[in-house]
Amino acid sequence: MTTFKNEKEQLLQEIEETRQALHTISKHNNLLSKEMIEMSQKLDKLLNEYENYVSAKQSLN
Repeated sequence: MTTFKNEKEQLLQEIEETRQALHTISKHNNLLSKEMIEMSQKLDKLLNEYENYVSAKQSLN
C-alpha cells in the first residue's frame, strides 16, 4: 500500500526530473520549440497534480 509520503515523494521526484530535463532542453532549443513547449506543459501538469494532491490530503485532515 502506498502512503501519502511515498506518493508525494514520487510526484516531487518526477517534478524535479522534468524540471532538469526542461533545463537541459533549453540549452539546445529555442524557447518556442516543440520540445520546450511539450516539456513545459508536462511540468505544468505535474505541478498541478502535486498541488491538487496536497490540497486533497489537507482537506481530509
